[in-house]
Amino acid sequence: MEAGHRVVAVEANPLLIADAKASGIFEPYIQSGHLAFENVVLVNHTAKSAVFYRSKCTSEWSSIFKGVGCRDCTPPHTATNMDSCEEVVIGADLCENVLKKHGAPAYLKIDIEGADQFCIFGLEKIEASLRPMMVSVEVAAGLVLPMMDMLHDLGYWQFKLVQQSCFDKGTCSGPFGNAARDCREGYRWRDYDSVREDLVSLPTRPKSKSEICPGTLDVAGEYLAIWYDLHAGRGLEDELIL
Repeated sequence: MEAGHRVVAVEANPLLIADAKASGIFEPYIQSGHLAFENVVLVNHTAKSAVFYRSKCTSEWSSIFKGVGCRDCTPPHTATNMDSCEEVVIGADLCENVLKKHGAPAYLKIDIEGADQFCIFGLEKIEASLRPMMVSVEVAAGLVLPMMDMLHDLGYWQFKLVQQSCFDKGTCSGPFGNAARDCREGYRWRDYDSVREDLVSLPTRPKSKSEICPGTLDVAGEYLAIWYDLHAGRGLEDELIL
């Protein structure tokens, strides 16, 4: 917003929207029209509302999927514990409808706890002029390869694998587009085959600081939280590909 972009923040949790508005930080952007909120749950079928599982452990886990939003607060967080969440009924919409309402974004950031594919596959259902020039999606096991393939089929040909994990500073998303840093080539974009090869090998690469692009394979019991975003672009100004 400070760079002059208009931002549409889609957030299912009404408490987070209320907190953002109450803070006063975003009020100038709301008043100027540079920030708008959409309090909806994004779904993959036409529905007026949907159950949203709001996590009591951390807002980052809240999801329309019970197994995600109701993860046990106690490590290793693998069990579903209904005491760890609350069910809330929220208005629902399709991702493609939100894009039609607000117009094609320069950048679409998707990180919606298990439902990311709803937006990626929704891009196929709208005309090309409404599709964003840049997209990022969180890398999740079993989902990211089909999403990457869909983006490639839709004409996205520039890719980066951007590490969200800042080993000593928790997690971060960082910049997007040409300013995003690929784990292997920095600011340079890579082609589809190169990044897809990295994605396929993540589960068998060591989860180690010594790796250029650390994987998810535990070594000697070492725990490092590894998250990535897959960034995709089509026809950006800097078209340097390796």
